[in-house]
Amino acid sequence: MSEDALAVPKVEALQHMAKHSYILGCGKCLDRPLCGGLQIYGPALSCLEHCTCADPASCKLVCPRNPVAYVKRLAEVNGFQLSDIAKRSALPFPELPEFISIMYRSLRLERSVELDLIAIPFSEMYRRKGKLAIPYTRQELEAKFRLKPGTKVVLTGVEHDCHVEQWWGSVGRRDVVRELRNLGVICATTPNFSLMTDVPRHDNMHAIKRIALTWSQLHDAGVPTAIHVNGRTDHDFLRFREFLQAHDEIEAIAFEFTTGSANQARGQYYADLLIRLANEIERPLTLILRGGLGWASYLAPHFGRIVILDTDGFHRTVNRRRAALLMGNRLHWQKNPTPKDSPLDELLAHNLEVVSRWVRERRQVREFAKVSLPTTKTSVTSQRKSDAHDETPQIRLL
Repeated sequence: MSEDALAVPKVEALQHMAKHSYILGCGKCLDRPLCGGLQIYGPALSCLEHCTCADPASCKLVCPRNPVAYVKRLAEVNGFQLSDIAKRSALPFPELPEFISIMYRSLRLERSVELDLIAIPFSEMYRRKGKLAIPYTRQELEAKFRLKPGTKVVLTGVEHDCHVEQWWGSVGRRDVVRELRNLGVICATTPNFSLMTDVPRHDNMHAIKRIALTWSQLHDAGVPTAIHVNGRTDHDFLRFREFLQAHDEIEAIAFEFTTGSANQARGQYYADLLIRLANEIERPLTLILRGGLGWASYLAPHFGRIVILDTDGFHRTVNRRRAALLMGNRLHWQKNPTPKDSPLDELLAHNLEVVSRWVRERRQVREFAKVSLPTTKTSVTSQRKSDAHDETPQIRLL
């Protein structure tokens, strides 16, 4: 066997795992109390080695090697600590159904979508003029998504990095937030600012602080919000636990199993961290999941309620696939080509209804809670394809 075959994949070598030793640079690092340290397999003296810019002055990361930019990024969040975010008054989180379909953009539809509740991403709620974010009106939103009057909206913050960073860099985003309730938004999840593995930890801590700040801004605007617990290490989840304990007004959290945690090994790691967090919070929490349907039964006993936000019905319609339930309640997607420019009302309505029914029946089966998820897969390569259009991998449940 060649050396290449024995080599640990780069992604796995950079993933924090408690079985590894702390890298040497953590010992005397001034940021260790907030960071918690980094335990990875890959060779590194310091997390700063993950900044590989030839010219540090041009580095776009939150990195001390570019001190001028670093001070600015630190100032924009008022430091990496979470203790400066004050406790808010209570804002009851709505009781959501266990399954909500996501719409990303308008399809070719002749009629309104017959849904009382729908999930829409942050980036679809406003338009940009240069760097200025301008909120849509309710009438514009209904026309864009063909929503019927009165349709309620759940705002999901899980998006590609370009959309998430565009939101943070927009001028006037506070105006968008203040307008959300008028747009029919009943609750939201915070944007999932990425905690990448191949960057200095300072960039990770900056992302965590932005998540917490966005939660506070949405909450202050009267929008009940689930904070997205995005962490790279056990210590990151410890910080979120302390934040939740200090803010008992938070009734919901969010997590995604669609990218770095989509494979079995990392999925298990994050599912266990979520359970530990839930068990240490002395109140029932609602957990809003993107992806991770196969983990729902594993997590369910530890949360007051689990809500699945799903993209399948929409994306499969875009790709001209029709849902079919086979024997044993297996979901199958058949090719369903349509004439050019033909309306997709019937296909969309069919797919949304079938996927919703499939999820409900899966979760109602008694044995569903006893499913043993496979443990033989150890590869940490993401199961998502590059052309997956943000679709979650379909997990075999039985």
